[in-house]
Amino acid sequence: MDVVCAGECIVDLIPIDRSVYKACFGGAPMNTAIACSKLGLKTGVIACIGRDPLGSFLADTLRYNSVDVSRIRRSSYRTTLSVVIKLPGGDVDYIFYRRPWSLSADTEYIMDEGDVDYLSRARLLHISGFAFSQNPAREEYRKLGS
Repeated sequence: MDVVCAGECIVDLIPIDRSVYKACFGGAPMNTAIACSKLGLKTGVIACIGRDPLGSFLADTLRYNSVDVSRIRRSSYRTTLSVVIKLPGGDVDYIFYRRPWSLSADTEYIMDEGDVDYLSRARLLHISGFAFSQNPAREEYRKLGS
């Protein structure tokens, strides 16, 4: 494995017009994983998604882009959402449906020995700062870096 990307694997709801949103693949480390794969690197991910259709959409997108998803956890919590809000003047803001406001899959990642073994075979680990924003995921991702 050349690169393992770890952290949030989420659905971004992007505004199309005033009342219509499009569900898009999201999460900085997952976008990085796809970019690395497109550059020809053998790439895998460590993340937690829901056992819901949105989680399946995320896993399918990674698979379609030749990213190994064998270390993705499927949680009983729903897949995390990010709603992008267009502000006057062209700026954007984000509303996240995750801790501390609601429980969702990306913050509930729990490491196991398989993750440590998987990572030990990688040349590079990429983790986003956002992944460290909430426990229990924060403490689990810290273990990956040591």
